[in-house]
Amino acid sequence: MVERTDALLRSLSEDLSLPEADRDTGAADGALRSVIRLLQEADALLADGHTDAAQRALDEAAYQVSDSWSFRSVLGAEVLRVAQGRGARKSP
Repeated sequence: MVERTDALLRSLSEDLSLPEADRDTGAADGALRSVIRLLQEADALLADGHTDAAQRALDEAAYQVSDSWSFRSVLGAEVLRVAQGRGARKSP
């Protein structure tokens, strides 16, 4: 997951550098920073073997994306794929 989220995190950081009206996500600074932080936290937790806690962070990121970001956002869709993909791998 780390490689996939590294690219996603770079893209989200680039989106954050744009004026809000020009962002793919349509997200406000705080919402975008929060999702970036949650993805970073999930990667760190996974690296330490804390899969349940990592999934909770991913679930929160997915909730924020689906609740307040543009429904047309390519980056938002990728955050949702990462969160759902991690959950699918977690299952036995």
